[in-house]
Amino acid sequence: MAAAGPAAAQPVVGQVLEQAMPTGRGYDIPLPEARWRVTAVADMNHGGNDFRVVTLRDVEPQARMPYLFIRHAMLPAEWTSPCEKLHPGAFNVNRYFTRSNELFTRCSRLFPSELPKPDASDWWAGMHRGIESADASRMSGPMLLAEVTVTQHRGAFVRAEVFIRTDGADLSPSKMRDAWRAGQTHPWIGRLQQFLGPYVYALEEGALKKNKPDRVAAFEPPPKDVEEQIRRMAGSQPREAPAAAPNRPAAAPAQVSDAEIAERIRQMAQASERSRVPAPTPAPAPAPPPQAAVSAGAMATPPQAVQVAAQPSVSAADLARLSAEIARLRDELKSRPAVAAAAPASAPPPKPTAAAAPTTQARRLALVIGNDVYQSVAKLQNARTDARAMADALGRAGYKVRLRTDLGERAMKDELRAFKAEIQGGDEVLFYFAGHGVQLSGANYLLPTDIRGEAEDQVRDDALLLQKVLDDLQERKARFALAIVDACRDNPFRSAGRTLGGRGLAPTTAATGQMVMFSAGAGQQALDRLGERDSNPNGLFTRVLLKEMDKPDVSVDRMLRTVRNQVVELAKSVGHEQVPALYDQTVGEFYLRR
Repeated sequence: MAAAGPAAAQPVVGQVLEQAMPTGRGYDIPLPEARWRVTAVADMNHGGNDFRVVTLRDVEPQARMPYLFIRHAMLPAEWTSPCEKLHPGAFNVNRYFTRSNELFTRCSRLFPSELPKPDASDWWAGMHRGIESADASRMSGPMLLAEVTVTQHRGAFVRAEVFIRTDGADLSPSKMRDAWRAGQTHPWIGRLQQFLGPYVYALEEGALKKNKPDRVAAFEPPPKDVEEQIRRMAGSQPREAPAAAPNRPAAAPAQVSDAEIAERIRQMAQASERSRVPAPTPAPAPAPPPQAAVSAGAMATPPQAVQVAAQPSVSAADLARLSAEIARLRDELKSRPAVAAAAPASAPPPKPTAAAAPTTQARRLALVIGNDVYQSVAKLQNARTDARAMADALGRAGYKVRLRTDLGERAMKDELRAFKAEIQGGDEVLFYFAGHGVQLSGANYLLPTDIRGEAEDQVRDDALLLQKVLDDLQERKARFALAIVDACRDNPFRSAGRTLGGRGLAPTTAATGQMVMFSAGAGQQALDRLGERDSNPNGLFTRVLLKEMDKPDVSVDRMLRTVRNQVVELAKSVGHEQVPALYDQTVGEFYLRR
């Protein structure tokens, strides 16, 4: 392995590196687990800034991550996080609790992409020189590009761009992006999240803070055998077939049912929640349950800070793998047609083990806003009614509800600040907004009643940026956060003769532990009524949601998918297309009513 340290020289072509790459600038850049051969070193200028670009090739010919591009620079001025600007091809964007005006910023994104070609321009110009000739033809198909960036105010900029082959996946990279934007889950995305999270924090520790980071595990695709993975994670062995009764054939080997898989994941999620609380330092930790798992928030928490009672010396790579398994298994369950169906009478679901700790009820808070009486754009009819009905339903589910209607700019932003201040770590929170919304340059804005909208800059200043709401919930470290936005109506500015924004809302990004649901998909209009004879006081989306919310023992993700399916069918009955969009980044099961 090539030596790497703060005083080490810069990498040279032909050198093989492991664990870290020296820069000659006083810091090392962590590398994913592999043996990386330097194939090119070049300097480039982009946006008036000079970068050093190093191309690395995994020496394993059939590597899942064949190429890694490292870009680094010392920037004397402020640097805006790439996550602040919506790239049209990006998906699964995560800022890891940071904003562009902070000392350190973190960002990861995924793109459908291909290896750089000779005719590439701008950011990838000249990068084909580091691609080996055999790979240029053998790996000419679509790949996933995983991009990780960390920056320091008036300091270092480091970006790692990993090309990942998707051989064996049931969806192409572009289809994965489309599925994610439609609110659908996929096992590969869960695995990628758990690779990107530890890598982001390792880059920050090594390149920005100049500390020794944890080892960065290589990306591994999700295995296909769900049953064997369940047994391996739970520490159980395949069950033997029962002895054959006289004059009867031997029973077939028992299979793991959907109900059993759901129970295993529930137990792991409970163990994960218990592992969030570190044991007191002076006292010895009690014996952990055998299925203690990684914290559900491992992706958004520095790996070195995660506490796992069962394995005090577990590495970040092991944490990432375990957390990825939980995410993948949840995706597998969601894709099955009858997850909630009980197992046959001959094989009932296993009962929770006596070792499992009792669950505790988290504090529940909700902010519900309904805006109808707009002053300068079209008034609405259902928003206040929908908000009041939603507040009643949440109250029945044990939420402390702040209900507000017809809020102007100042009042709306004041309410969000007050709500944010009330949230404590571990709370379960819900934000609901019914009213007008608009997208500008890919960002979504919720409109107060006194919005004028005479120019885009004015809307950005006066409206409430939805991403700020999500960031506030994430910053307060809520255990579970659900944002429901019923604002996908016709563009209110166009109906008033102005040409600001587009129809409906743009796809958004949910952070770890969050769900976001829009009443309609990108560019779609949400219906308030199903025709002239429809006397229901609530809009289509909210009326269906209210009905499903009162059903006990249904997990939130299942409930919202049921809502989406019913809204689609009801909208079709009147010749309209409305597909509510769901963005789910939660791990574990959450319920409104038990």
